[in-house]
Amino acid sequence: MSILGFSCTVLITWEATLILFLSGFQNGGPAGVIYGFLLVWFGTLSVFATLSELVSMAPTSGGQYHWVSMLAPPSSSKFLSYITGWLTVGGWQAAVASGGFLTGTLFQGLIALTVPNYQPKSWHGTLLFWAVIFFAVFVNTVISNLLPKFEGLILILHILGFFAIMVPLVVLGEHGNASNVFTLFLNGGGWPTQGISFFVGLLGNVFAFIGADGAYHVSNCLPNPIPWAALTMT
Repeated sequence: MSILGFSCTVLITWEATLILFLSGFQNGGPAGVIYGFLLVWFGTLSVFATLSELVSMAPTSGGQYHWVSMLAPPSSSKFLSYITGWLTVGGWQAAVASGGFLTGTLFQGLIALTVPNYQPKSWHGTLLFWAVIFFAVFVNTVISNLLPKFEGLILILHILGFFAIMVPLVVLGEHGNASNVFTLFLNGGGWPTQGISFFVGLLGNVFAFIGADGAYHVSNCLPNPIPWAALTMT
């Protein structure tokens, strides 16, 4: 259950789509946001369905670079594994930085919304960014024994928060025309073609699925991570 909560914490699917909704709405429109989400969801599912087969056979914190080393030809396994490992590290560093930045600026936005005389400054957002990062480090080091409880709490908030936001929007918000929602594409960025605009607008949907491999990197921390089928095969 804690790993499920951890995965939801990393992915923040509906949260990221909501936060970065404007990017997809301006570049793609309402139809672009919907079909873009389905496209990214299907692509992510296709990739990680395969990776899930690998993690079931070889659960390791190394994840992708370990499996590349296992499956690549011996002549190039070290090189490809090295490149894959550093790409994974770079991706996770970017995910941590972007998550801290978005969370910090969200706090700043809430302060600006509730304190009328507050004047937002860029360096305020930077300090809030570092506060978020240090809080994450604190939870993962000083009180790491409480980490599973934090992850379970986030899982509950992730599920309940979806309905807490969706229900008021559906009940109290203005309802648009269904044809506009599913057929209206926009090119607010002035790109040469609507297709380019659509792919630029995928930013928010793609960000919502970053870190889907998070559970793989802690799979060997679980008790008995190898399925019984794999044990019987060996």
